[in-house]
Amino acid sequence: MFAQKAKVESIIAASLGDSSFRPEFWNNDPGRLLSNNCYTYALNCYFSDLTHCDFPRPGDRYSALHNMQEWWRRHNPLDMERHLLNDGLRKVGTQLIMKARPGFYLVACFVDLGATPDFHFMRQHPDGRWSHKIGAFSPVSDLDAENIVISDPRTARRQIRYGHESRFLGFFEVPNNGIRLYAPPKTDTG
Repeated sequence: MFAQKAKVESIIAASLGDSSFRPEFWNNDPGRLLSNNCYTYALNCYFSDLTHCDFPRPGDRYSALHNMQEWWRRHNPLDMERHLLNDGLRKVGTQLIMKARPGFYLVACFVDLGATPDFHFMRQHPDGRWSHKIGAFSPVSDLDAENIVISDPRTARRQIRYGHESRFLGFFEVPNNGIRLYAPPKTDTG
């Protein structure tokens, strides 16, 4: 059975309409901490409860695929850029620019093509620093895998979920008020 889509709450509705580093907002509410991944964090879009839904993934705004392994099988991770563009992001290249255009902020995208493929995102704050959220059970942080403040995501240690380094795909712009995502319903696997 499919559950209804989770209610989406935008950070702008919480009077946090920019990409400033506010770890307490993301980390201090258990529902918000456990119901968001690196993609929702990067897009400044948060969920309060995903009990009956899966985490949004790049391309979910136009795709009906909800199983992660099926998603990777049918969508080559190298096609990630197409998924991001379809979700409303704009690619700006692979060279680090100091600031996005007015009204936007930067996110960095990484793909892990290992035995268990995955993706990861970091976002830039108005002061130029970067931060990320490694999956649902990790807090928002501005530190990399070696506990060093992230100043350039391309050189940060990015050991995401499965312990391998991920490949840098590029920088993308996101509107300051974020991009609304919808969580796909969990599928009945029983």
